[in-house]
Amino acid sequence: MTNTKKFNSKDWQDIKLIFSELIELPDDQIESRMEELCEEKVHLKSMVEDMVEVHFVSTGRTITPKVSAAGTLVSQMQFDSGDLFGKYQITGKIGSGGMGQVYLAQRNDEVTQ
Repeated sequence: MTNTKKFNSKDWQDIKLIFSELIELPDDQIESRMEELCEEKVHLKSMVEDMVEVHFVSTGRTITPKVSAAGTLVSQMQFDSGDLFGKYQITGKIGSGGMGQVYLAQRNDEVTQ
């Protein structure tokens, strides 16, 4: 299933902060803390859940056995031309494989590279 939600750079920053906190917690505290952290950011919760699950599967820990790590990453990280990812604007998809996708992007701020 493809994630059709669009996240802006602030959303990605929030997701990163929430994820970083959650993976440091004991397993039995993750769900309740995730509820607290996503209470006002409900639209981010499914992405955070998927990222935590992928992290735990990749490190040999699991919180739910419902999907594979690769499947979750591939299904969640789909971008379209024009989408923003941090300071970059996606201009197109270059290719994909078993471990993910490769996109062409260019900076969308005052820096020229």
